[in-house]
Amino acid sequence: MSKLSAFISTMTNRGYSGLDIVLLGQIKGDEFQMTLRRLASLPEVKTILEIGSSDGRGSTAGIAEGMKKNPSKPQLHAIEFSKRRFVRLARRYRNRKDIHCHNCVTVNRSDFMNESDIAEFSIKDAPNLYPGCDPQWIASDFSKLLAESLDYIAANDLPENGIKSIKERFDISTFDFVLIDGGPFSGDAELEQIIGAKYIAFDDICDIKNYKGHMRMMENSDYEMICYSKLLRAGFSVFRRRQR
Repeated sequence: MSKLSAFISTMTNRGYSGLDIVLLGQIKGDEFQMTLRRLASLPEVKTILEIGSSDGRGSTAGIAEGMKKNPSKPQLHAIEFSKRRFVRLARRYRNRKDIHCHNCVTVNRSDFMNESDIAEFSIKDAPNLYPGCDPQWIASDFSKLLAESLDYIAANDLPENGIKSIKERFDISTFDFVLIDGGPFSGDAELEQIIGAKYIAFDDICDIKNYKGHMRMMENSDYEMICYSKLLRAGFSVFRRRQR
């Protein structure tokens, strides 16, 4: 057992979840963070949604920096469903009135991928994305993570349908710029709720989180891809809505 696995096991036995472990922001000091910063600075961007903010040191930091240069004075809605990470996120940006931090689940749990979806992904897509890995092992690993995620939501009584709630509360019909990151099993449902945004950015396009969403956007004639990489971690892409 690795040191990380042993640590997670110990924390779980004490009543904690691996989802509460605070990790360093992955989107940090790289091409994707710089891209997010540029997008957040565009005058046509007035409302921003970030899914999967963690503790605010990664993608959130890039977006927050770009917002300072945006004459439109945009508002950022940052969603993080891990309670420990959210506490640090909210504390980090407590003095920024243009950044609203939300501790919730983006969609309803019933909209998450299910065991059938995971099995299909593991057989159909995983061999191309994770060469040499056993599809059955991948399916088992994702199934355990899904169960842990659902248990965490229930145990912490987290509010669901966060995207819909934010739209209603802040009178937002369509966000201008959305980053879809975060938990691996809700990407498809999240895309359904934000489609129509001027800019849509995906992290982890070579993983279960956003592989299907990225491929779907490639076929969407209403959007054009303006940024793409398979080489940075699990890949990222950015799409811009075409003007008619």
